[in-house]
Amino acid sequence: DSMVMVNGYFRPKEGKELESKSRIRVFLDEGRERPHLKSYTFARNADGLVHWTERADSADEYLAHLETIAGHIDQLGDVQDIERIEVAGPPSELEK
Repeated sequence: DSMVMVNGYFRPKEGKELESKSRIRVFLDEGRERPHLKSYTFARNADGLVHWTERADSADEYLAHLETIAGHIDQLGDVQDIERIEVAGPPSELEK
């Protein structure tokens, strides 16, 4: 099994909640166009913390996905504070 999973947690900056939601929509639209992503979801808890989960068939496919969204990621710091990112998968995939 070569599946790679990435979980991330971020909090919209004060006063930037609506802009954060619109940027999440861009990520979801981009994710729908990537058949190698098996799961691509965002959820918000009661205190505003946003959790996202991405799953790809392999690290190579996930890295290709990152290349397509790099420009969007660069803009996130304006509206969101990333709290943590977790990556899981087989060691042979994580080494990539």
